[in-house]
Amino acid sequence: MKYITIILALFSTQALAVYKNIYAGYQDSDRLKAIKLNKQIIDLDKKIDEGKYNWALTTTYADSNSFLKSLYSFSSQQTLSRNVELEISRPTYKYGTFSVSHEQGAYDISNWSSSSLSSFSGDEVYESKNSISYTYDFLNKSTQTDWSLIQQQDQVNNLGYDIKVNQDHYDFFVAYIDAKLRIMLNRLYKEFAAKSKQRVRITAKRVRDGLSRSVELDQAQLNLLTQEETILRNKSQLREKVSIIEEIIGITFKEEDYKLVNWNYKSIDEYSFVKEISKNLEVEQLKNSQLVNELALKKLKYQSGHSLNLGLSYTKNAVEDNREDALSDSWGASVNDEKIISLSYSIPLGESSYKYQKQKILELKNKNSLDLKNRVGEIEVQRKVLHENILRFDEGIKILNNKIRFAKSALNKTQTLYNRGQASFEELLRAEEAFINAEIGLMNMYWQYEYSIASLSYLNGNIIQLLDGYRD
Repeated sequence: MKYITIILALFSTQALAVYKNIYAGYQDSDRLKAIKLNKQIIDLDKKIDEGKYNWALTTTYADSNSFLKSLYSFSSQQTLSRNVELEISRPTYKYGTFSVSHEQGAYDISNWSSSSLSSFSGDEVYESKNSISYTYDFLNKSTQTDWSLIQQQDQVNNLGYDIKVNQDHYDFFVAYIDAKLRIMLNRLYKEFAAKSKQRVRITAKRVRDGLSRSVELDQAQLNLLTQEETILRNKSQLREKVSIIEEIIGITFKEEDYKLVNWNYKSIDEYSFVKEISKNLEVEQLKNSQLVNELALKKLKYQSGHSLNLGLSYTKNAVEDNREDALSDSWGASVNDEKIISLSYSIPLGESSYKYQKQKILELKNKNSLDLKNRVGEIEVQRKVLHENILRFDEGIKILNNKIRFAKSALNKTQTLYNRGQASFEELLRAEEAFINAEIGLMNMYWQYEYSIASLSYLNGNIIQLLDGYRD
């Protein structure tokens, strides 16, 4: 962790806000970088899956000793051979498979009878062969479906990535306002404690002067101890919340930096984009996952279905005593060629594997459908509740500001009355307690207000927009 002390006191809070620096640190954090690396992994997964439809180069070497019975008498003689083949092919997802191959072979025919060697003078001959072939399946569209499945799965993966990025931005913002709430409360508690200390000093003097009873000094000291206890309890929560932010962005905050944190009211009108209902990423992922299941089912159906395969091939070869002559003649205009047109039709017979795979996909599809239905319902309810809460908290902030104004006025008047002996010490403490509770209530209301805005922004896919435009 790097240790950086914030020196924003050198600048105005308007020119350089604490939040902007923390947010900049978050955007450059290892935590967010690790999440964003998933994007590259997703892109590579897609390229890997699409790679099965790229050009492929295949080399084959074979060494054989053949002495099989054959329909042709000359083929029933023992032959030693060495063959090397080079093939380049392109299996497309839509237009069939195309391939070109070149093969060279050397045959030891020393064990052949002389009557079979009228065309060759030596014991070893050489063959060069060139072939072009093409195959296409008229019925089975599994490769086309597979291609669509790759693209659809990529959309699901990218939506999952977007969800992770948005979720982490949301978690960061909640961690930030959690820490800010504790910092603001810590400030208030210290202010209250300072006033309590001053009251103890004043009350002690009044007791010595005979203007107050000793019980009032006890009450003042008890009130001070209560404030100090509250500071200690809040400090524990404060360090916990601030430590989370420190861990995320790698910055250590000192206690003197807390005074730079502020919390200002921002009307809901400033968050107009939050009200816009856009596509929810989780719902979109579930919808796209359903399309993945449908394509997987379709692909399985094709793979387990009938196929009618057309095959076309054209081959030329040359067999000579000399390797160079065989190679040259195989590319020439010789009549030694072979043309093949074939049709093959296949019918799958075993269905046990297909049956269970189909059942699994159908179960996944049904589960995904229910998950989608449930999530849509949950989001609608959450949106409605959050929107209503935002309006309530917005109104609550206005009420608490008025409450603070009146509580402060009442406290000042009670203090004046107490100094004149027209109000009791208990009335003074109650007036101060009302003022304290109002100020604490405002900080908590700020937190609830902005937490609800962030939650609604996350549901509507606008959380990053919120964080980009947020200010202290």
